[in-house]
Amino acid sequence: MPAEGEDGRGFLAVCLNPTVQKTLVFDAFQRGEVNRAKEQYTDASGKGVNVARVLKQAGGDRVVHLTHTSQDGRDGFDALCRDDGVDVVAVKAQIKVRTCTTIVNRGPDADVTELVEEGERVPAETVEEVMAAFDTLHPRAHTVVMSGSTAPGYPADIFAEMVRRVKTADPTTCVILDIRKEPLVAALQHRPDFVKVNVKEFLETMAPEAATALRENAPLADDVLDLLAEHAATMQNASGTRAILTHGSQGAIVFKESGGALACSIVPPSPVPSGVLNTIGCGDAFAAGLALHLHSGGDVHEAVRYAQELAARNAGIMRPGRIEA
Repeated sequence: MPAEGEDGRGFLAVCLNPTVQKTLVFDAFQRGEVNRAKEQYTDASGKGVNVARVLKQAGGDRVVHLTHTSQDGRDGFDALCRDDGVDVVAVKAQIKVRTCTTIVNRGPDADVTELVEEGERVPAETVEEVMAAFDTLHPRAHTVVMSGSTAPGYPADIFAEMVRRVKTADPTTCVILDIRKEPLVAALQHRPDFVKVNVKEFLETMAPEAATALRENAPLADDVLDLLAEHAATMQNASGTRAILTHGSQGAIVFKESGGALACSIVPPSPVPSGVLNTIGCGDAFAAGLALHLHSGGDVHEAVRYAQELAARNAGIMRPGRIEA
């Protein structure tokens, strides 16, 4: 579903905690033993890279990714982006991009384990340069997607400030957030258009006591659905921001008007015909599909269905954040 640029404007995907992602695939993985990988892959990753790559592969026009990276390129992040055709504006810093590792176990107890490194602290001058680059880029975008955590050194309210600048410059620019907790709460005052997070992240932000009992991929009880609708309504009434929530294999939740209140409408997940290989990046593929379809003029339910299709395509590929092998 390609989206044509309008007056030269396109998509801007922002992520302030880039990653070099190593994926190691084992026929069987045994803890405490020497394990030799059957397959291995190295990719530029982090949520913003994944969003940008999927947007590009899905036919999005004029897709740019903003992040920071190492001064000397020793981590290979920039080269990996170029290999995938991702147009990246990477502010150079005296740091090394973190490496995260996915262990895919194809044995009898098949599972996927993610090992996450913390990013290195970025200097204050890097933060200033990132904001200067953002000020250059966001007027060229009709859609801005901000995703993920931030590396140490970034102020806690940096995404809030980015949303403020976008909406002050042009209130019609669509802003989609995939962030959580305090950074999300701070950003809501500047009226982003959509929040796309998973159910647990939404509850961790809006009702932390309810998040502790939530089981991943388990069907949601009626009282949990009512709680989600209550907090989605509060957020929408206060900031005009609409919530779209994902819940793994249980699908996604869209909120619709019902009797003067909001009610949950569950959109089932799309099938993965080839079988699930790796779910890393599925949420980012979903965000890309959402952005692409909304810009094309589709309604929210249609956008979520399309987003589910891209997430399913990502799940059927071993490497993260892509819909083309």
